[in-house]
Amino acid sequence: DSELKNKALTLADVLGRRDSIERYLTQFQVTRAEEEVAIFAEEKTVEKEKPVVKTAVPAVPVITVNMPKIKIDSTIQQPKSYVSGGFLLEPNKPHVLMMVLKKVDGMYVNEAKNAFARYNRESYLTQSLVISRDILDAERVLLITTGFADADAALKYFDKVKKAAPREIAWLAADKYSFYIISAENLASLKVNKDLEAYRILLNANFGNRF
Repeated sequence: DSELKNKALTLADVLGRRDSIERYLTQFQVTRAEEEVAIFAEEKTVEKEKPVVKTAVPAVPVITVNMPKIKIDSTIQQPKSYVSGGFLLEPNKPHVLMMVLKKVDGMYVNEAKNAFARYNRESYLTQSLVISRDILDAERVLLITTGFADADAALKYFDKVKKAAPREIAWLAADKYSFYIISAENLASLKVNKDLEAYRILLNANFGNRF
């Protein structure tokens, strides 16, 4: 269905007739006309009368090219990607869990980081999960947990840590924090455009309003 299909067919046809075309050009004797076609800019081509050149033109056989049909294996699922609000959602790329803390004192941010580091040691001892601190803007601080191969792995962790949060950080009001999964590329974009709401809408559109 490509727009290049007809061009590809024409090219294949010409290449298939290369030998006959070369023989034709070798045998074809052309006498140059004394006066050539005059071409003027922005006007139609004006052809001046020229001598008639009588040349026997051999018939060139038409070759029909039968293009083989390409069979697509329906069992192969291509990775999905979604674009919205300056973000590109690519589920097959590595993701991180992003905890956003809004207007929370630095001491409590560190306590939350320690609490989830302890939670990971107890519940995910075999996984190399690392938590680091980052900043989104003057009011919002980020805790980034890395170590997930794709969006699905990060999403499974998201479901568990969101459920465990009221217990692990009981001293922090629920309206002070939120969790998201995000790729490194989208995190870089978020730190530039600061549009967390646009990214949340993109996640909810593709992961069942879980954010």
